[in-house]
Amino acid sequence: MRRALVLAFVLAGGVPSAIVRPTDSPIVLSASPEPAATIPPLQAAPETAGCPVTLPATSWIAGLATFTPLPRSRFSWYGDSQALAVDLPIDGVYRINPDSPNLGAKVAWWRFLTGTVDITARRVDINAPLVATTTTAGYGASGFNPSGVDFASEGCWRVTGRLQGHELSFVMLVRRAAPGEMNP
Repeated sequence: MRRALVLAFVLAGGVPSAIVRPTDSPIVLSASPEPAATIPPLQAAPETAGCPVTLPATSWIAGLATFTPLPRSRFSWYGDSQALAVDLPIDGVYRINPDSPNLGAKVAWWRFLTGTVDITARRVDINAPLVATTTTAGYGASGFNPSGVDFASEGCWRVTGRLQGHELSFVMLVRRAAPGEMNP
């Protein structure tokens, strides 16, 4: 009975990603079928040619690797472990649901400092309207904080988050996902 309760608790996300049951031969229970996070690849998708995308591997934050608000197979944390981090697509391409009426993207931030992240986005490859937003309210003063960014068009975008005088910028190619392609 105790083993079943521990397993149910782990699968419900009640503890960190793994626990060890003390026996003669330890059994590791994982809350996720995905492998442990490793440094993301340092390779952009071929379609990003001409768009200087930011790859998470260039400033990967290993301490956030087990926190995966977006699919771990496609996203990894990038930034400054003293101020602000963002969960970026590992290949530089943010794929938006093709059935979505707009080009809204969920952008996950991690605040090592307190406050609201002010966000702007500007097209890098052509002239387009500036997009401005903030992180979502209700997530506490620091830690995880999602945002919604409504891009005006598909293309190459520089997104900048500002928090307490610190700034984190990254570039990603934003486009609708192709049929059968995983999004975001």
